[in-house]
Amino acid sequence: MAGTVVLTDKKIGTMRKVTFDWLSTSSGAASYTMVSPVRGIMYRQVLIPDSSTATAPSTDYDVTVLDADGVDVLHGAGIAQSNTTITDIVLGSSGYYAPTAVEDIIILSVTDAGNAKGGKVILYIR
Repeated sequence: MAGTVVLTDKKIGTMRKVTFDWLSTSSGAASYTMVSPVRGIMYRQVLIPDSSTATAPSTDYDVTVLDADGVDVLHGAGIAQSNTTITDIVLGSSGYYAPTAVEDIIILSVTDAGNAKGGKVILYIR
């Protein structure tokens, strides 16, 4: 399951912005395993489907961000995503989990997206 994933890792003040720009395989999947561990508190995650009708993922596509122990640091909030709406997961806000401590390799996994479909996953870590 690889697909194409481009990683951008930027330091913005005291915050780290990690962006996965993904494009799925013919089986509708994309994955990426970071080489360097992510360390800090994850405060926000943003899931953005491509806006083009040609590359927008299938409705109800799934995104997980796993640590090396296989725990989804999104706490399941990336499951059954809309193919037209941006999901902004602000941890600690009403209905979502408290900020999540991470000190591990992060593994992005996208499934059920459709053939050659894309989007972005952005993680904000302090």
